[in-house]
Amino acid sequence: MNLSFWRRVFTGKGNARGAAAPIGAVLTLACFAAVAEPAGAQESAPRKELDWPDTFAAKRAHAFFKAAEAEDDAPMREFQQLIRSPESLKETPLEHRVTKARSLREQAGAVEIGKVVPDGEYNVDVIGKSSKLGLWLKFRFVFDPAEPHYLVSMQGTPTTAPSEPPVALESADSVEKLLEQACKKSGIAAFAIAVIKEGRVQEVAAAGVRRNDRPDPVRPTDRFHIGSVGKSMAATLVAKLVEEGKLRWDSKVGEVLSGIPMRSEYADVTLEQLLQHRGGIAAYTEDLPMEHDQALKNSGTCTKQRTAFAAEFLNESPVVPPGAVMIYSNAGYSLAALMAENVTKKSWEELMTTMLFPALDLKTCGLGWPATPDRPDQPYGHFDNPPSLRVQNFGDYDLGDYLSPAGDIHCSAEDLAKYVVFHLAGIQGKDGWLSAETVRRLHRPPGTERPSYAAGWMVEEPPGAKVRHWHDGSAGTFYTRAVMYPDDGFALVVLSNAGIPAKPWADEIIRVACKMNSFTCE
Repeated sequence: MNLSFWRRVFTGKGNARGAAAPIGAVLTLACFAAVAEPAGAQESAPRKELDWPDTFAAKRAHAFFKAAEAEDDAPMREFQQLIRSPESLKETPLEHRVTKARSLREQAGAVEIGKVVPDGEYNVDVIGKSSKLGLWLKFRFVFDPAEPHYLVSMQGTPTTAPSEPPVALESADSVEKLLEQACKKSGIAAFAIAVIKEGRVQEVAAAGVRRNDRPDPVRPTDRFHIGSVGKSMAATLVAKLVEEGKLRWDSKVGEVLSGIPMRSEYADVTLEQLLQHRGGIAAYTEDLPMEHDQALKNSGTCTKQRTAFAAEFLNESPVVPPGAVMIYSNAGYSLAALMAENVTKKSWEELMTTMLFPALDLKTCGLGWPATPDRPDQPYGHFDNPPSLRVQNFGDYDLGDYLSPAGDIHCSAEDLAKYVVFHLAGIQGKDGWLSAETVRRLHRPPGTERPSYAAGWMVEEPPGAKVRHWHDGSAGTFYTRAVMYPDDGFALVVLSNAGIPAKPWADEIIRVACKMNSFTCE
């Protein structure tokens, strides 16, 4: 989840590259830009033709990119008519979409498609690089499984080049040595890790520096921003309110928030559907117009900001009929938090800091960035990629209280691991602050498809591999990944003070740490 960070990346503010593009272009530039060789390729070099998968979503995505290559607007116009529902075209007219496509195509330049990853028949990820922005982006296309399979959503997030995997790490004498090796090979400022075995935190370590322009070493007790891993914490808090009878899993948005005008489609959306990203609500993972973002921040208290935000998106058309499919939505978690605030008459911030954190003894967990003017001796986030990491200084950007329940939490590796232990115990049938049945419900996705989203956790069972529950998170300048194997009581959390560039290295750290602990992760 990330809003203001990408405003700076794509407008050049606080961005060493100074790349400029229209606000929000991150979500759409590749789909409207020509597919071509990366910048600097020789003109005579033949373009590599990818072998696109034989699924509905992949075929549609391929055709979309082909339409974007055309010299005139006719193919794009024809394709927009094919993939857009009549309701969608009524809200945003066809010619407006075509004009926007042309503008973005001109500003983004060519895009090299590097990899296509299908996710079932109607979802696909397309990874490509913008020649003008010099960034690799992952675009997820989601189509409605019901005929005639209109486009439901297309989301873009920064990623790493598919042809540039991290250098393999080697087993070490300790996880601390493993992290030192990762910092040296990756150029990333710092990593922290906690290893959980037999349902207990066994090892905690950290390596690197708090900020890459100073020698101050990171410590195992230091705090890192965990991004969307915090969605699980928000869902856990809501589950407690359900146990206390203040809310129900089937509490409806229109019932709890009756004072907010909303479209009829949202009135019957349940609390549990929001936590499972099945409310039909737009993703809100992209950047907001600056004036819109500032207007929401000026709406008053945290709760008033979320109320103003809800009043806006609840009067937008659902991106898909509520309950139909999973559409990842930061706004949905903001709405669930607002429901909790409505019934308790307390802010989400107060509920987290007076209920969840103390109950689970999470002493280092708090809201916002780890390093502040009052607490400067903590890790700082970093923009850009190694070797050009830049420190995120105070005031560079903030997420906005209106969206903070979707993942504006910091935590040490040990406390995040303690939180994971709590969930492992519940899955294994042990009652605690929540009953085991409630914890299991948080980890029970609707339907039988895998992977699938439960309530703050992805549940995955790859063919021939162990069942794993996981989530990762990044607000652009930190990265966190938590993964647990409930059948074995084994889990790991890895945290870094770099954003997307840390992701493949976190995966590699997890792979080697599993091996070092004689555990087969796959």
